[in-house]
Amino acid sequence: MDNEWLTSQAFERAHRVLAAINTLSIYAKLQTANRPIRGMDQDIDDARAEIIEFLRLLGEAVVSADQDRDHVAFGADPRLGQLAQEVLALQRQQPPKSSVATTPLEEARELLASPDLQALPPLINYLRDLRALLEQHAYADAVRMLGEL
Repeated sequence: MDNEWLTSQAFERAHRVLAAINTLSIYAKLQTANRPIRGMDQDIDDARAEIIEFLRLLGEAVVSADQDRDHVAFGADPRLGQLAQEVLALQRQQPPKSSVATTPLEEARELLASPDLQALPPLINYLRDLRALLEQHAYADAVRMLGEL
């Protein structure tokens, strides 16, 4: 596959996930402030589904990257593989500075699906850290695309 195409696909996916993170973060913050949003149930469900699917793909890439640290798995999106390497680097960092490093992906998916208000503060922290990681990754993709113009 063409490198430019893969980079643009990764950039597009990152921005879809970032939009979903923003939607869900706003929702969660308003819920914790006891100011629920009305009439956005479908948007919230769509945002949750987008992030859960992304975390599923990322989780597979992290497992693959952890098993073979020198190579990206055959058939894997190279940019997703690089993001998985970044997650692994965060997990090895001592002390861990990101909830992306300290929260297993399965637990993050559970937080996303939980209707429990007690799950909102850790979810907000996780989404903040995931947003920061994705923004850095998307920035690198933007530089790659613009550098090729």
